[in-house]
Amino acid sequence: LARSSGESVHLGVLHQHGVLIVHHVFRPDDSRQVLEVGAMQPLHSTALGKVLSAYDPVAHSEVMEAERRS
Repeated sequence: LARSSGESVHLGVLHQHGVLIVHHVFRPDDSRQVLEVGAMQPLHSTALGKVLSAYDPVAHSEVMEAERRS
């Protein structure tokens, strides 16, 4: 996926109130990149978090609450 899209790819799981990045594939270019395995990302601010929360009612309510606060 990273090679065909030219973008980095993250694999993550729902964890507490966010997305825990469990695998990261770098973009296939020579630019400086940072390994993000182990990073926590907010559900409401990432595409991955929004996709995961769309299928989890508890996570969905957390995203809606976070968007209301911002």
